[in-house]
Amino acid sequence: MTVSDSTAQHIAALVVGLTYGQNCRPGPVQKPSENQSIPGAIPEECVFCVDVGGPKNIPYIDGGAGTSESLPGVFILVRSEVNDYDGGKTLSDEIFSAIDMNPPTGFFESRAQTSQPVYLSKDETNHHQFTLDVILKQ
Repeated sequence: MTVSDSTAQHIAALVVGLTYGQNCRPGPVQKPSENQSIPGAIPEECVFCVDVGGPKNIPYIDGGAGTSESLPGVFILVRSEVNDYDGGKTLSDEIFSAIDMNPPTGFFESRAQTSQPVYLSKDETNHHQFTLDVILKQ
């Protein structure tokens, strides 16, 4: 399972209104579907979790076993409904609370790299966007 997959499942389980694979997805950011009524449509309000690598592994000084501590990163983008800054801000704050210092299954630690979600701007279709960068510890 990828870091983005674990993170999306974790967030969807903790944040009311999010469903894994529907409005909380692993993988790249996608534009909202024009027809919201078709199965598998990308919703207007949606959360995307993308693997971003993280800092380089930290080697252990362990007598030459060659092991290291892995610190993978995940980029989380929160997209609001059209022209709904307050809704997007609230959702991004809830996600921040769900993931910062509350790691997904399979990780020992998770730390947001900012003290709150970062507002980006409106996209070309007037959805507000917020981001969180999180480093996880395996």
